[in-house]
Amino acid sequence: TSRNTFAGLFVIVFLCVMMIGLVISRSIVRPLYRIVDTTRAIRDGDLTRRVELGAPDELGELSSSFDHMTDQLVARNQQINTLYLAQLEETARREAVLTSISDIVIVQDSTGRTILRNIAADELHKQLLDDRVALQNFRQMLMNATHFNVPETISVVGRHFSVLATPVMMPTGSKLGDVVVFRDITAIVEAQQLKDKLILQLSHEIRT
Repeated sequence: TSRNTFAGLFVIVFLCVMMIGLVISRSIVRPLYRIVDTTRAIRDGDLTRRVELGAPDELGELSSSFDHMTDQLVARNQQINTLYLAQLEETARREAVLTSISDIVIVQDSTGRTILRNIAADELHKQLLDDRVALQNFRQMLMNATHFNVPETISVVGRHFSVLATPVMMPTGSKLGDVVVFRDITAIVEAQQLKDKLILQLSHEIRT
């Protein structure tokens, strides 16, 4: 009888230990599973997920730190998105202004490579494609855009332009490139040529 009693007590103690171990293991494993699931959700792009354990132990502190980092990540993403939208708006505004300019505007970097041009410049470039020599001369002129620090008159594809290049400087003082503006003065040049022709004809008639 005593042997059966001892065996019964042993079984009861063993079951109690098993239950206590199961409860302790669950109290540790469940928070870990929650942290892992939240981490996976955030990795997949769901930034609304939080661990929110609220436990006063090390796992609770880990959960709080993780949620805090996630909140910072969300705030940083919002800042980046706001800056990105502002940059898009500013770029659209500049492109609208550049498009509305009737003059030919070409922006190039410090190596002479064109990085931006407006519609008028695109139209001129299309006309130059029909004449390789004129296109090569035009490109060579752009490579030496720094020489146009004062307005200078040139002729391209039968049109006359007043060319002026302005350097683009960074706040640090380094040169980013040049903005080259071609103002079509064909009508002015032709009027001047017509005036000169009329004066010559009038002088000839007076001498006659």
